[in-house]
Amino acid sequence: MSTAPSLIQLTPPSTNATAWQPVIGQETLDLLGHFAPKLDESEREALQDSTVRILSQCAMPGANAEVKTGLVVGYVQSGKTMSFTTVAALAADNNCPLIIVITGTTKPLFDQSSERLDRDLRLDHRTDRKWQHFREPDRKERERLNQIFEDWRDHDTPAHERQFVLITVKKNWSVLRKLITLLNNVDRSGIPALVIDDEADQASLNTRVRQQEESTTYARLLQLRRLFPNHTFLQYTATPQAPLLISILDTLSPDFAELLNPGADYVGGIEFFSGAASLIHPILDVAPQAPRVAPPESLIDAMRFFFVGVAAGAVEGGRGNRSMLIHPSRETDPQGDFAHWVRLIKDRWVSALELPETEPDYADEIQAFQAAYAELATTVGSSLAPWDAVRAVLKRAIRKTNISEVNSTSRRADVDWRAGYAWILVGGQALDRGFTVEGLTVTYMPRGLGTGNADTLQQRARFFGYKRRYIGYCRVYLDPVVQDAFADYVTHEENVRLQLDEWKQTGRPVQEWKRAFLLGRSLQPTRRNVLSLDHVRDSYADEWFWVRSPHESDGSVTANRNLFDSFVASHSFTDLPQNVHRTPARQHRMAAGIPLQEVYEGLLSQVHVRAPDDGQKYFGALLQIHQHLQSHPDELCTVYQISPNEPRQRAVDPDTDEIDQLFSGANGRPADLGYDPGDRHLHADGQLSIQLHMLNLTDNGAQLMNDVPVIAVWIPSVMAHEWLVQDNR
Repeated sequence: MSTAPSLIQLTPPSTNATAWQPVIGQETLDLLGHFAPKLDESEREALQDSTVRILSQCAMPGANAEVKTGLVVGYVQSGKTMSFTTVAALAADNNCPLIIVITGTTKPLFDQSSERLDRDLRLDHRTDRKWQHFREPDRKERERLNQIFEDWRDHDTPAHERQFVLITVKKNWSVLRKLITLLNNVDRSGIPALVIDDEADQASLNTRVRQQEESTTYARLLQLRRLFPNHTFLQYTATPQAPLLISILDTLSPDFAELLNPGADYVGGIEFFSGAASLIHPILDVAPQAPRVAPPESLIDAMRFFFVGVAAGAVEGGRGNRSMLIHPSRETDPQGDFAHWVRLIKDRWVSALELPETEPDYADEIQAFQAAYAELATTVGSSLAPWDAVRAVLKRAIRKTNISEVNSTSRRADVDWRAGYAWILVGGQALDRGFTVEGLTVTYMPRGLGTGNADTLQQRARFFGYKRRYIGYCRVYLDPVVQDAFADYVTHEENVRLQLDEWKQTGRPVQEWKRAFLLGRSLQPTRRNVLSLDHVRDSYADEWFWVRSPHESDGSVTANRNLFDSFVASHSFTDLPQNVHRTPARQHRMAAGIPLQEVYEGLLSQVHVRAPDDGQKYFGALLQIHQHLQSHPDELCTVYQISPNEPRQRAVDPDTDEIDQLFSGANGRPADLGYDPGDRHLHADGQLSIQLHMLNLTDNGAQLMNDVPVIAVWIPSVMAHEWLVQDNR
């Protein structure tokens, strides 16, 4: 069976630096053993392999003055913390004495990450003192750090006495300033470092790049990096748009990128938005930002599903957690309204279910819950507890569910998951990024698309995660516009990952990779203030793209001429039927039924396109074709050789340096026998078509260049995909 081709890049060749081979030691082996209850043997092997790949591309601890920047891309809720914890353990096995983990911007995220590191590295119960964990240290830790680092410099110190320093800090400029002040007063000579930036697309990047200034947090990160001549700055994120789109001259632009592949139990965007349509419910009764005085019916519907699932879980023993997330707005007032409604609905249902079964209110409510149970059974299947058993515990399940507001105004922003089985969390941005919602089954998000930043939207998807075993209990309620945007994001995300994976196979630095994404116009890739470079957006559907400045360099003209000649010589072209309206310059040849994959690899991706405007649009066209080939690898196409026996003459606009007009117009009248409608109509219906032109170019009537090859591509609407290509100028 045919396979879709790689997306070949329009950039000159280069060679990446040779990676070193990390040694897997006891720290890594013990950590992998600790993960055994969560991961089976194959998953632990995959984690080990990816960790080795990541660290092998980092600066080798102990090497002379080597600095690297890496990017590790996972899915939302897919195990990024587990990955960087394992990288930290492997770095320790390879004599890296200092690991700094920069967590999210909030205290809940800082606490969550710090506690995970303590738990997974077993720092809370190990007796060997091998790791020393400093949480947001200040000057009073100076002496202790000096002692630890001196042991690493002293060759007489036995290896088992040397300790690893783990520092965790919030991503906050004042916290980073304290850390920099501390480290400036510590003897760091000969000490390599691994700096891990979790949620790297948030707060780290320079938000004042367009003003040619440095934002405060960004400046602090640069100061931190300058402290260590040997270090790696390793960025972790599920939304890599911003780190990939910043200028490659930026110190945070990655030298390499590694993809994390989740285990078989992970459920992400593909499952929710490309497959399980029954899990997505549109919210049609809430207008984003519109004030409300009563709870919407869709909220009540979502809560019914959730409570039926909680009751079913209670019947099965109530292990782990079940939770519902309500995300109405970034503003705290609407969050307070929804939290108030949730409490009212909960109390109303508890009261109704305490009534005698003969009471109408009881009968109405139990009938509505039974209907929710029946729909839930369509996705859970036979494993769902019987209705009578669910009904028997439903009142208690509702009564014992905890309701918590998670935002800047709540007195307690974290959640003690051990305090109860079922939770309903109401919040906004505090629930967006990095926050782990245990056992999340129902998500209710009436919030609109907002600014439409793709990375911001994706970070709201807390409903992704390792939940294959209970996916049938999951429901996601979304504004229809947001639902469409998520579906578009899935295509975008998979395309970015595919391109990064294919680029990695070339062995070339990720900085040379052409920044080009499939992305619908409803979404922006990221916030504008971190990007110094503009981008071009477009989509071709039942229309032509053609190279308008094919003469940009003598080298590209010669290369394309040889490419055209070789392609024509290797395929069977036949003359098109002649008629009285076809002059010698209109006698063309055609090769039909050529596999598009072959044409893509052997012709389209080999064309030299040097003019920046042409290059951006041509690359966008290639993206569309490449995407189509992923699902249609056996697609055919037609190639036309235009006027092979008599080169045409075309004028170049002296102001734009572009060809004024490529295509010849109609010849004759539509009613004439053998009417020639012109070159624009010379393509196969519904199938990609290519015209190969050979032109003599003039400038203000003077001969400019002869035998200039020009490619024109007609892209049918079935290949339509909106794209974005960065302007590298």
